[in-house]
Amino acid sequence: MLEKIKKFKLPFTNKQIIYIFHIILIIIFFAILLKSYKHWNLDYWKAMKKYWEIAWYLLIYTIFSSLAFKLFKEFKIIQQAFILRKWAWIAVFYFAFLHLFFYFLNSNFSINYFLSDIKFSPITYISGLIAFILLLILFITSAKFLIKLLWAKKWKILHKATHLVFILVIIHIIAIKYPKIEWWIILLFIVYLLWYAYLFYKTKQWKNL
Repeated sequence: MLEKIKKFKLPFTNKQIIYIFHIILIIIFFAILLKSYKHWNLDYWKAMKKYWEIAWYLLIYTIFSSLAFKLFKEFKIIQQAFILRKWAWIAVFYFAFLHLFFYFLNSNFSINYFLSDIKFSPITYISGLIAFILLLILFITSAKFLIKLLWAKKWKILHKATHLVFILVIIHIIAIKYPKIEWWIILLFIVYLLWYAYLFYKTKQWKNL
């Protein structure tokens, strides 16, 4: 029974899975854009929130597909999920960029508006801003020629910052929702910490993270 589960996979090639994933993301992009229209006016705030939600879910997928692959790489379905990790990570940047773009569009690109928000809730906006800057750096360094320039080892070390992005985003979300924090977000973070603690205990070295 376990062997059958291990061999189970979607009836698509790797390329087909990637194409389907891209099509789904394009559909999501336009669906949010259309849903954000109200009386022929684009609701910037609604679009900002929805694009952020997609970025957040994609980030969860990126982190946990990697974790699952490290523990259950013998499962074919996990291998297929891991194939999308790179593309999901790139999509995180794009949707996070849309989130930030509509935030500034909502404020007419006012720096004073942004500074007043930072003053009102520094943890919320500073954590979000740092997370986006890291996302931008990781996105730029994902180019093939830069991977070669940085060398594979240095590139892998740099891209471990994805975990810092995840932690900063958790802080960002908790700061926004405080004191009404959703229980599953805390549970997700606890699972993340325990899972990596287990990997560290198993391997005795952080390089496998």
